[in-house]
Amino acid sequence: MNLIRTEALTKNAKQIAEMIGSTPGSVYAKCHENGIKIRKPPGAKLVKADLSGQTRVKLECKAVDLGVSVEVLVQKLLTIIVEDNLFNAILEQDEKSSSRK
Repeated sequence: MNLIRTEALTKNAKQIAEMIGSTPGSVYAKCHENGIKIRKPPGAKLVKADLSGQTRVKLECKAVDLGVSVEVLVQKLLTIIVEDNLFNAILEQDEKSSSRK
C-alpha cells in the first residue's frame, strides 16, 4: 500500500495498475478504501450528462455513503467501466432487465 500511496502522487490509476499487474478499477477501489487520492490522467476532459431525478438522487445517496462528491463517484464509475471494458456486461444486463418489464 505504501508503494501505491507514493506512486499516486505522480501517476494515475492506469499507470499504477500496469506497474503492479492489476486493473485501474482495483487500484481506484483500494485507494478509496485507504483514503488515497489518485491523479487524473493527462488530458482529462469534462463530460456532462442529463440524468433523471431518480438516478441523480441514487447517485447522490451513494456518494454521501462513500464520502465523495457525485462528480467523483461518476468519474470513478465511468473510468472503471472503460478501463476494465465492462460495456457489454453492463449493457447486456440492462437489456435483460428491460425485457422483464
